[in-house]
Amino acid sequence: MRILVIDVDEQIVTSITEVLSQHRHLVDSASDFNQGWDQIQAFEYDLLILSFTLAEQSSQLGELGKSCESSKSEGLRLCQRLRQEKYQMPILMLGNQNDAIVAAQALDAGADDYLAQPFEWPEFLARFRALLRRNSTTVTPTLQWGQLELDPISCKVTYIEAPVNLRPREYKLLELFMRNRNRIFSCGAILDRLWSFDDPPGEETIRAHIKGLRQKLRAVGAADLIETVYGLGYRLRAIEKSDPALADPKTAEVVQIKMIPSLQQALSRTWERIKPTIINKLASFEQALQAIESGDLDRQICRETQADVQELANLLIAFQAEKATKIANQISDFFGDQLVESNNGQVQITQKQDININQLMIDLRQELDRIDLVDRHAEVGHGATDSTSTDCCGDDENAQEPDTRSRLYLVESDAELVEKLLWEATIRDINLEAFPDTNAARRAIEQQWPDILLLNPNCSRSVEDGLTLLTELTNLTPAIPVVVISEQGDIDTRLEAMRLGCRAFIQKPSLPDHTIEVIVQILQETEDCLAKVLAVNGDQKSLGILRALMEPWGMQLTTLSNPLHFWEVLEKVSPDLLLLDLEMPHINGFELCQLVRNAPRWSGLPIIFLSKQTQTSTLRQMFSAGADDFVSKPIAGPELITRIFNRIERNQLFRRLAERDSLTQLPNRAKFSLHLKRLLGIAEQRGKVVDIGMIAINELGQINQQFGFAIGDAIIRQSAELLKRYFCNEDMVGRWSGRKFIVSMYDMEPGIGRKRIEEAVFALKNKPFVTTERKKFHTDFSGGLASFPADGENLESLSAIAEADLHQSRVKSRDAKQPSQIAAT
Repeated sequence: MRILVIDVDEQIVTSITEVLSQHRHLVDSASDFNQGWDQIQAFEYDLLILSFTLAEQSSQLGELGKSCESSKSEGLRLCQRLRQEKYQMPILMLGNQNDAIVAAQALDAGADDYLAQPFEWPEFLARFRALLRRNSTTVTPTLQWGQLELDPISCKVTYIEAPVNLRPREYKLLELFMRNRNRIFSCGAILDRLWSFDDPPGEETIRAHIKGLRQKLRAVGAADLIETVYGLGYRLRAIEKSDPALADPKTAEVVQIKMIPSLQQALSRTWERIKPTIINKLASFEQALQAIESGDLDRQICRETQADVQELANLLIAFQAEKATKIANQISDFFGDQLVESNNGQVQITQKQDININQLMIDLRQELDRIDLVDRHAEVGHGATDSTSTDCCGDDENAQEPDTRSRLYLVESDAELVEKLLWEATIRDINLEAFPDTNAARRAIEQQWPDILLLNPNCSRSVEDGLTLLTELTNLTPAIPVVVISEQGDIDTRLEAMRLGCRAFIQKPSLPDHTIEVIVQILQETEDCLAKVLAVNGDQKSLGILRALMEPWGMQLTTLSNPLHFWEVLEKVSPDLLLLDLEMPHINGFELCQLVRNAPRWSGLPIIFLSKQTQTSTLRQMFSAGADDFVSKPIAGPELITRIFNRIERNQLFRRLAERDSLTQLPNRAKFSLHLKRLLGIAEQRGKVVDIGMIAINELGQINQQFGFAIGDAIIRQSAELLKRYFCNEDMVGRWSGRKFIVSMYDMEPGIGRKRIEEAVFALKNKPFVTTERKKFHTDFSGGLASFPADGENLESLSAIAEADLHQSRVKSRDAKQPSQIAAT
């Protein structure tokens, strides 16, 4: 695992590095938080160890800085920034105070655990391993894959109790795969996770280590555990339960208990929808059997039957029906080219082949009946409401519009609080359903999953029962985010809730609007993580296969069979990725792809083609039209899912970069404008005030001429950092233009917004900057303010008023100072 330690104490960093290195972890370190932020952006870390490190209060902080909690600790600020930027790695925060208030501040800032110094190494390592387990797919200290076991505590690997002697890099490779069982790692991803940036090897080194690991596993009888996914990377090979050399009954039982409840709801809904398709495939198969009995089987029937049965096998992959899929593949192979044609064009079948094919048919029907029984039982327990898939065929004008509002379940017995939260949720367009206890909530969740749960653990037979519900929901796939609200705000209660996976902890009494605001923020983060996919295909059977493959992964899939309605559906859904078939009615995939690429709004949308045609000329035409990737039919589920996630993650990275100013990492003008429009809408509904502040570096042009653009960039960067420390989490700071920053402040008392801007300008004026010759100098700043609704009701009018006020402030400052040159001492 790759770990980052950020601490100014070199002795602590050295000690932690030595201890974790002994346990086969790759440890990077940073001595300050700017360096740590740079490394976090450059590499993917499995865990972050962060010092609380109370920073000295600068004389430039003023009263505003003292009122803002986030200015007290560099560690807290970095932790908050990571969570705001959607970084999800576990964070262990180290502090010098064994104080419940300090620990609560760390947890509220986004840390997963807090440990006071000095500490004992066994406790440190136990907490470290617990955080790693929480971020992986396993819940036990020992990692298992079939009969292969890896003990992170002793760093020992065994297969059927026989030791496997691995080199350090081979051990790290195996641990990486076993902690991320379903993930495909490219060579580049492995390099980022297992090698420091000081000595990165080439990809041939990765392949050599993979080869060495495979050889040592084969030597103890564990063959073919590492699978190569061509064009993508490496992963653990799926365990076949029928293979006694790989499958371990105890492990298989654990996986079944963990996976079936989490996927069953989506799978049972999908099974009911594709059941008619499966019946049709079986009917085609039975017709082929009748042709065999009558002696009328020809090559055309064989080809059609083989295609239908292969499609059936692809459908069954999504239901983890290994045996049924294997039987279907055997039937498909039977109708392949190995059958011999007679002189009259009929296909000859031997008596042995006739017996085999009839037995395969019996076995397949038995397996399908078993799956149907399991899913009908699951439907009774979980309901069959479909919340992740939408059909947009454009033909049913009378179809009822689905409720697209976010669904919030509330477990709370306080009727007055429920009423207030219901009002706030209605304003924010959230569908809130309240339940007096956890039993009622469980029954509702069995019928339909919520988007988020607000849980008071005391509304149950015991607090433990409430926390059990929290654990159940966070262990689902996909997990249901849970926010805990409770009268008990002590450190033990908060720690227990955080360790069980709650996304936020709210202590009563809390304002209803603040509580709903926390819910909205988490919903936005969840929506950003949930992939929205639009699939356009004229073949309803292919759309059914896509549903079966994608729904269990929590994707929001919208299907469209009539491409004439494409633009209407595209605007409505606003997908993260587009799946196109090559052949469709009215318009082909090439033309549709070109239309998307020529539309400015959608030109960057990732597009993946699905097609049976794999000729070089066809592929060249796909990519010339603007395709990003291609998956051949019949569709292999894991490959499609991996390619979808890879494309979406890459596109989201580009989008984040496009929304951030590259120099300061503040929201840029476009991103801030969207934020401000939403904030003004909320303020108008609630009758609140929004103050818009503008701050400018008056002498930036002169600084660039006198000291160079590097110093000018440094001033912009340092000014942005100071403003982020000055303004608390409820405010937003952005970069408006070259020398101007903009700040939004919600629900300020009269005069407070202007006072905060003036204090920030005063602190900036008194902040010393340094030239390349290490000489200090000060520069001039000015500020302006506009208030909603007094000065304007939209972004354009408010920004114009703020800029006019800023200009007047700058004129006054210039008249008072009028320097000919900035003095550096």
